[in-house]
Amino acid sequence: LIDDEYWELTKLFISPKGAITRLHYDNGGAHAWLSQVRGRKMFVCFPPSDGDHLHPFEGDEGLLNSSWLDPLDPEADQKWPDYVKATPYVAVVEEGETIVAPKGWWHYAVALDTSVTIMRNFYSKGTRQELTKRKDEVLENAVAMHVLKAKLKNQPDSVLKEIARRAVAKIREGLEQSGAPP
Repeated sequence: LIDDEYWELTKLFISPKGAITRLHYDNGGAHAWLSQVRGRKMFVCFPPSDGDHLHPFEGDEGLLNSSWLDPLDPEADQKWPDYVKATPYVAVVEEGETIVAPKGWWHYAVALDTSVTIMRNFYSKGTRQELTKRKDEVLENAVAMHVLKAKLKNQPDSVLKEIARRAVAKIREGLEQSGAPP
């Protein structure tokens, strides 16, 4: 059920046989679980320490969290120097099963059948500050561009964003003092 404030952390993937999800790790310090509702998917996973051997490029949010490397390519060793130093962990997730990708773990997926997968990012106590930071940044931008901009029309965006950042920091401080969840 995705009837909560974190609905944007949930995704539904409907994939034809052979569809791939390129090699990456999830943004924002998030962990993920992926459950197969229909069909099967093969996952090739790598620990965070293998990142340099996977030839990462700048993906979402400016992180080196994406790679064009296809771990199923029989010529991957020749195309991608250092790939031979990486240690793949392979699993086939069957219908009704779930796989967990901890923070920073690289994963590549290929649909072995037509499939339906539900994915949910989540945060542990140790990574919760990342979720809080992300939520605060969205709120800061909304306050600056949709509330303050209408009232302070002659101010540059940088000033509006700084006012919003301070306001959100004050709100966050009050929430933390009250013991409210992030």
